Amino acid sequence: MTKEQKDERRRKYISANPDKVKKYNHKYYVNNRKTEKYIKNKRESDKKYQTENKEKILAKKRSYDRERYQDPEIRRKLLLRAYSRYSSGDISNKHCCICGSQKDLERHHNDYNTYDFIILCRVCHRDLHSKYGNLSV
Repeated sequence: MTKEQKDERRRKYISANPDKVKKYNHKYYVNNRKTEKYIKNKRESDKKYQTENKEKILAKKRSYDRERYQDPEIRRKLLLRAYSRYSSGDISNKHCCICGSQKDLERHHNDYNTYDFIILCRVCHRDLHSKYGNLSV
């Protein structure tokens, strides 16, 4: 039996018996969760998933952020938080603080002091000024 055949057989079993598989996986987790081998394998599989699905994870995060930023009060609070993080020198960023975009980046200055700015994409920068005028913190 080839590897492809084994994989196909496994997929069919899993789809036919989801409850059994779930029960088995839970039992395996409970019995092995604290072993070094389990922890090492879990870390490796997590890293592998993250590297293979980087775009999927990023798209999910961006969609969550877009929905969250629709509320003007949350958006304002996040902008204020971003101001304090940038002014304290915590972050050297290459993406928009609001939507996460990496295209058409601009600096939004508070009173045009060189060290007091946040990085925004052109769209968010325009929205900021149209909704809040000159937002100074």
